[in-house]
Amino acid sequence: MFDILKSQMVKLFDLVGFNEVEFGAVDQFQVPENLVYWESHYASALLWPVHGNSLSNLREQALAAEGLLDKKLTLRESSGVVIDGYIILALSDHAEEMRTTILEIEQNTRL
Repeated sequence: MFDILKSQMVKLFDLVGFNEVEFGAVDQFQVPENLVYWESHYASALLWPVHGNSLSNLREQALAAEGLLDKKLTLRESSGVVIDGYIILALSDHAEEMRTTILEIEQNTRL
């Protein structure tokens, strides 16, 4: 399922001028194996695979993705240009009881 999502995202991001970029190591963050990262002149986007279906794992992974993308955005914005950031959390499965947490994450405006 993740590979299908990734393939679709690659096509869509390519259409609007994003390039897939090797993410590389970032201090104090563990980067998931299947993470995909894109950049354009105005934005960065991160496709983050979330494994498991517990609420605590979802929150933990969302915060990790946010911290990692924030670090990348800070580096890109050091030249004085404002860069938008987008996180796509790819859930392998979800249960109805996760709906509220998913909505909270969707409405997060910290980045």
